Amino acid sequence: MVSGWRVDVRDPDLYPIGICDVFTSLKLVLRHRRAGAWSLTLPADHPQAALFTEGAGILVWAPWSTTSPVLSGPVTRFEQVTRNGDKDSELVVEGVDDTALLADRLVLPNPASAMSAQDVDAYWTTTGAAEKVIRDLVDYNCGDAGLAYRRLCDADPDGRRAAGLLAGSQRSVSARFDNLLTLVGEVAATDNLALEVVQPGGDIQDRHLRVWQPVDRSGQVRLSQSAGTLVSATANIAAPTATNVLVAGGGEGTARVLVERSADTLAASWRRRIETFRDARDTSDTAVLAERGDETLADAAVTAGINLVPVDTSAQSYGHDYGLGDLVSVDMPGGSYTDVVSGVDISLTAADAVVITPQIGDPDLADIKSPAIYRRIKDLVRRLEQLERRQ
Repeated sequence: MVSGWRVDVRDPDLYPIGICDVFTSLKLVLRHRRAGAWSLTLPADHPQAALFTEGAGILVWAPWSTTSPVLSGPVTRFEQVTRNGDKDSELVVEGVDDTALLADRLVLPNPASAMSAQDVDAYWTTTGAAEKVIRDLVDYNCGDAGLAYRRLCDADPDGRRAAGLLAGSQRSVSARFDNLLTLVGEVAATDNLALEVVQPGGDIQDRHLRVWQPVDRSGQVRLSQSAGTLVSATANIAAPTATNVLVAGGGEGTARVLVERSADTLAASWRRRIETFRDARDTSDTAVLAERGDETLADAAVTAGINLVPVDTSAQSYGHDYGLGDLVSVDMPGGSYTDVVSGVDISLTAADAVVITPQIGDPDLADIKSPAIYRRIKDLVRRLEQLERRQ
């Protein structure tokens, strides 16, 4: 067992059934407002291998996690591997974190009714602070306020809604068959709220939804090559996938209501007119059709992102000095800026080696669409080119 780390194994009912301390490797993938994953390798013939069955899961505790594990989640895949004839077989167990389970649910227009009985309400709606909206979405679609067989977690274990302790700006949501994880992530993004679903510990046989405001640590945590805390940086800009959308509203054939929306500035900048079509036959309201067109263009807009990979030092390390979702400072050629800790990859081996690689900025390099960010990334690409020439 790597010093300060512990892996508990739970059964399908979330009851702790043992500890796995014979693993030869453990990899954790944690993501800000997104699904995480894990994989664990251990000897296939060891008694602890029998702990991992369909529906089982793990809870992983780190040196800095005292009240809640850094990850909990179910098994999704088993693989027995024999690498060559003179070595014992290994069992590779893979899984996702409990946050990923939110992606298993749709947001139903009427969460109190079965999926086959969604023919009364067109949309599910709620209004309030972003945290309230998130907890409402989870509560009705996989919490105690919804159907028992859809339940995954306690959406408000600390009673924050009743106490009025809610973070985030005012939001209104109108949803119909949206993916739950995608939607709560979008609501949280406006205020950079962090969220996760986690089993707090073996003594609590339930999953809890946590929503919190990450900390601005940009004044204390700085990433730079000169300080030895920044390993690499990758910037990306991608062209839009559509610049003109034709939205077709209600009616039949030539009688359909048509509205065109365009992103003329992007078309001129990239010297491309990229046309697409959106079917919106549920309405003939031209204002609504225009909104649908603008939504399509927003989804298709030019994308830009930057992924920075820092390294832990004795004076500045992930988990102790900053965490997922926190804001940190990044020093680049020509200036500094702040960005979000969007992910962390953790790798443990039996040789007592721990490698922690946080990610700064968008891990997919494809989520940032605002003109201001676009201009910043264009500038950063230029700076990174200068950085490459210096290495």
